[in-house]
Amino acid sequence: MFSFSKHSDTFSLFYQDRFQYTLEKKYVVGQTTYLFTRESYRFKYRIEFADWKQINMDTGKERKVLRRPLFVSIADITSKL
Repeated sequence: MFSFSKHSDTFSLFYQDRFQYTLEKKYVVGQTTYLFTRESYRFKYRIEFADWKQINMDTGKERKVLRRPLFVSIADITSKL
């Protein structure tokens, strides 16, 4: 799961929808930069995977980005069998 820093030591998850899947896919295939905007927001952003940061392309504000793999328990796996 991908998160961004809201404050110096507090992280918030990026949107919990297909966006998480998209970020993971871009990261796994080795893409270094990802540009995005959301319908409900007016800003454009760039994620730099190599530097682990999100940059607001309008204001230049930078935030740290964190990737934490999603934990899948044995119970999760066996329930799907």
